[in-house]
Amino acid sequence: SMIASQNDIKGCDGIPIETMDFEFANTTNEVSTFHKECQRLIHCIRKELSSVQQIIKPTGRKMKLYEIMCGSESELTKQCHNLGMQARRFGMFSGDLSTPSGRRKLFAYLCAEQPEHVWYSPECGPWCRWSAMNMSRSLEALQKVLDDRRQRLWQVALGVALCEHQVAMTKHFHLEQPDGSAMLKLPCLGPLLSVAHPSVFDLCRVGKLQEPVTGMPIRKRLQVCTTSVELKQNLDGQKCQGLHEHYQIAGSTQVNHQSMSVSKFTENYPRKFARQVCQILQKRNHLHPNEVLANEVRSEEHTSELQSRETIS
Repeated sequence: SMIASQNDIKGCDGIPIETMDFEFANTTNEVSTFHKECQRLIHCIRKELSSVQQIIKPTGRKMKLYEIMCGSESELTKQCHNLGMQARRFGMFSGDLSTPSGRRKLFAYLCAEQPEHVWYSPECGPWCRWSAMNMSRSLEALQKVLDDRRQRLWQVALGVALCEHQVAMTKHFHLEQPDGSAMLKLPCLGPLLSVAHPSVFDLCRVGKLQEPVTGMPIRKRLQVCTTSVELKQNLDGQKCQGLHEHYQIAGSTQVNHQSMSVSKFTENYPRKFARQVCQILQKRNHLHPNEVLANEVRSEEHTSELQSRETIS
């Protein structure tokens, strides 16, 4: 793998991954159980992707962005198209990514079209701060959150496999989660975080996210782990300056005359944020230095291997 070994990396807070705590680490042995299951899933998904790579060849199509696990009207893909770039959505409407057949369908597109950027936004519900609060309410609530997380470990494993693939192709990967997501503390995600660097920002500042009825700003702090130097430079640290009050992400609101929970409404990126991201992706994006180094090492190894073959023959 071109991603650094787990022993060499630190988590988002600079804490060595192997010593990083989970909310539930003191009460259960779930950390090691989750890690073993996640590693098993990563191994399986790598094999699935490798088998597809052997069959599907690149078409040469200039694809800028793949948006994976998004809605059918996702704003990133829409803004990409508006800016004249090729983009593809792959959400649950495109195929069930929890199944090998659904993932193979995604991998076939991925290998054929070789998108420059993959934007991955797995479910955040079981990993967000609300889930951590729920875990402390009762043993039953704790077990439900743990079960929900275990059932979605395939999403974590898929993210690792997609990141490895993009880095191996000298292309970009971006993982989006709400700030404070426990997913980003999973040890098996540590190698990904060594190449996809975290950027933390508030959508009220970056995207002018507002509650649709009152127009009040909604903060919603996001974290995008990105291989792009430019995206990190533009997004990281763009936090609310405290010049306004925020509408709480609770209760319901009205969107196009239909009732919707505020939390559901905020799952969709604001148009301004999506357009800003796509404008950054439209230009040349540089890999973080450690990724460039990793690719140079692989290139040197490949050259040495060819030279060895020529010597032998």
